[in-house]
Amino acid sequence: MRELDILLLSFFDTGYDTLSKREKSLFISLLSYPDNDLLEWLMARSEPKDSGLNHVITQIRNSAVS
Repeated sequence: MRELDILLLSFFDTGYDTLSKREKSLFISLLSYPDNDLLEWLMARSEPKDSGLNHVITQIRNSAVS
């Protein structure tokens, strides 16, 4: 999905370097999830069960707003 590509690449360019080693690993693991799940999470329609993933999703969302 083009929208996801834009959002994730933008975060990678501006926010990835601020993540901890664990958060970077979680960000990379997000890329293996289906686009539909990512879209639901990033649009705050649902949350991943893993609290670490949810934390990274929140950071991505916050970076898109600022």
